[in-house]
Amino acid sequence: MTINLQFTTVLSDDIPASTAFYRDALGFSVLTEVNYGEFSWVTLGSDAGAPGQIVLTSPRVGVSPEDGETLSRLLAAGSLPQLVLATDDLDGAYQRAVKAGAEIVQDVLEQDYGVRDFALRDPAGTAIRVQQPRG
Repeated sequence: MTINLQFTTVLSDDIPASTAFYRDALGFSVLTEVNYGEFSWVTLGSDAGAPGQIVLTSPRVGVSPEDGETLSRLLAAGSLPQLVLATDDLDGAYQRAVKAGAEIVQDVLEQDYGVRDFALRDPAGTAIRVQQPRG
């Protein structure tokens, strides 16, 4: 039996800005854009066909107004779970993110747990780490 991550949901109060960020700063491709009444989402994935996709949607969709407000506050504070991405070209990914004007919160570091990585935030505040195994 095999099991893989199909997608993860990333919340955003500004889907167009987040779509541009994941496309331009990180190199994902837009796979689908869906408007379904009050629900809308954008699915992004790798051109290389790697498993796992990102689904961008609003923190206010499908929840009570109070819960949507709470999720929006947590998102803006960077308090929701982080997204960890893998690459085979960390330096190239870092340069792409910098060139796109991404908010870098940690430059490339050699971590003692076996990876090189850098950290950034998307326009909505989601913390992201991009990693490459060392050696």
